[in-house]
Amino acid sequence: MAGPFTPRTSYVANRIRRTPWEDRQVILDLLKLEELFSGRRLGGLYMMSLRHGVMPRFPVEALIIEEEIRTGTRLNPIEALGRLAEQTAARYARQEADRARDRAEQERREHAAYQQWLSVGGLP
Repeated sequence: MAGPFTPRTSYVANRIRRTPWEDRQVILDLLKLEELFSGRRLGGLYMMSLRHGVMPRFPVEALIIEEEIRTGTRLNPIEALGRLAEQTAARYARQEADRARDRAEQERREHAAYQQWLSVGGLP
């Protein structure tokens, strides 16, 4: 019989077997992640609350659950951490490139404004 604690993934099923009743909220959150990655259309606000509320609290678990639902492959936590590290490094590199581009643009605008200042007789 399917109920509120019926998992879609072996990862969550194993976590249920290792989790006492007092800590069931963790399992409920992991079940929400399964729902998020299941491909079902969820309401926009509900989906946003899962992405911004639950996923950040369980980044490794989210990656494991997503991979198992998407491909049927179960990652172990070490593999998931490795992927998270790669994703974080790539995101950081993109952010640094964006910052460098923004700084260069700001310097270009500042130089153009300085040249205009000088052209109208302003002091250096």
